[in-house]
Amino acid sequence: MMRNAESIRKRLDDAKALKSYTEALSAFADIQYDIGIDACKERSELRQQIKELRERLFGNGDPDKSIVARLKIVEDSVSLFTIETKLDIEMIKTALIGDVDGRKGLLDRMETAEKLNANLIKVMWTAIGVIVAEVVAKLLGFI
Repeated sequence: MMRNAESIRKRLDDAKALKSYTEALSAFADIQYDIGIDACKERSELRQQIKELRERLFGNGDPDKSIVARLKIVEDSVSLFTIETKLDIEMIKTALIGDVDGRKGLLDRMETAEKLNANLIKVMWTAIGVIVAEVVAKLLGFI
């Protein structure tokens, strides 16, 4: 991945157009030299990047700071979080829908409470109906 690939392409095309083999050979040699210099610079930069990457991966001499060790810590934390969360979710689920042992959950209790409330409303209206009937009967003189 040469930085001046377009420049090299132009120089090669110019060298091909030369009539003198000596001049063309000299131009090709100069181009080859420039390519070599660029490659050396790139290799030097790659060595530096590899060195920095190696330091990050392996913790720069401290294995506890290596990427692998830090990744293990993250995996352990996620695993612990997952286990704890799963237990919490199970507790919430049991509280909401009950369990196999017959303990009712919140949903069953709410359904029972709603039925009880509906029955109490019916009883209340029945009582109100009886009271109203008594009052009407007294007003009309039936009692």
